[in-house]
Amino acid sequence: MPRHFSRDIAGTVSRLSQSYAAILLTGPRQAGKTSLLRDLSNSYRRSYVTLDDWTERALARTDPRLFPQLHPAPVFIDEIQYTPELFPYIKMAVDEGAAAGPYWLAGSQAFHMMHLARESLAGRAAILHMTFLSQHEIFGSGPAERLSLSLPALKAAKSVQTRRAASGSGCFLLQVTAVQIENVHSDLS
Repeated sequence: MPRHFSRDIAGTVSRLSQSYAAILLTGPRQAGKTSLLRDLSNSYRRSYVTLDDWTERALARTDPRLFPQLHPAPVFIDEIQYTPELFPYIKMAVDEGAAAGPYWLAGSQAFHMMHLARESLAGRAAILHMTFLSQHEIFGSGPAERLSLSLPALKAAKSVQTRRAASGSGCFLLQVTAVQIENVHSDLS
């Protein structure tokens, strides 16, 4: 069974759903967009439709006005990049007085889709980009912190990683990187 990672962006999605009528989550394939939004959808009692389904995709393309009627909000529409025709109809639904958070959309970032989303949903949607797992999501605990490549920060990370390695856990790559940078710094001094 695949390991489930807690994603740092989950709190942002939940928080922005309180303020925006639509959330558009973009990112590369296999980054975890669908898994994250499906997990969160269970908490929000949101229906799910994927445009990987050829029948749903054909309906969205041939009759984008009917699609939102068959899939009423709150809804999570996955693989939205296949049917940018839906953006104007989501905009109309939002403009008719939709509450915060009824539309969650996910798709791989394609230039044309992003252009249409920004144009149609400007001011109505929070557009978020999700990447693959960060080191914090894989190894970390506690609040996420910005990565610093300063020598003191890398030395501190080396110390933490050395303690983790001694206990049988941790990230060897970061430990090696810190040692290499320290050695380069020593050679330059």
